[in-house]
Amino acid sequence: MARSTFRMEDEFGAARVFQQCGDEPEVIAEARDCCPVDCIHTVSFVELRVLEQHRQGLRDTGAMASLQGAGK
Repeated sequence: MARSTFRMEDEFGAARVFQQCGDEPEVIAEARDCCPVDCIHTVSFVELRVLEQHRQGLRDTGAMASLQGAGK
């Protein structure tokens, strides 16, 4: 669902938004509601910036790979 908004990141085995509002709002809401692991959330622009900074910090330190199960 919402293939113009979400794509899988093979490196981490998780879906990620690659184009904000790539699909109609109803399609994005359906994808969010149908997510099998309940990990799609709507956040404000300010919250998004904070989350992106945190994510980049995890990538920079290598913690992201550890959190994703690398080395198991």
